[in-house]
Amino acid sequence: MKLTRKDAQDILSTAIESGIAYWMNEDSTDVEINDTSDSAGVDGEWLYTGVEFMSDVKTALPAKYKVTPEIMVEKFPAFMSFLADTMRFRFKNWAIAFSDNDLAGMDAEDADVFFQWLCFGEVVYG
Repeated sequence: MKLTRKDAQDILSTAIESGIAYWMNEDSTDVEINDTSDSAGVDGEWLYTGVEFMSDVKTALPAKYKVTPEIMVEKFPAFMSFLADTMRFRFKNWAIAFSDNDLAGMDAEDADVFFQWLCFGEVVYG
């Protein structure tokens, strides 16, 4: 299974628009959501390009976290290994989505789990 940049952008959009809001709004500060609104984007399409925020959920003092499509693509194989070892039902959801060639169908919870893992190395919320 290989995650493309376009897949990562779709998953990032799902995370931002519905997956991470329940904890991001409560436990994070200095949230910056980046997008292509000031440029033509990719093929003229408006896209999210990343999220940066501060949180003390894993550290005594607030630490800075950053997620971009490029980071998502790079770390995806390790994320899938994490799911295979710790969250088999989520691993199965991702495997089915890849086999159906339908990552756009991943739900907000799947996007949230990936986003949390990218930031914290584990699922902290829910």
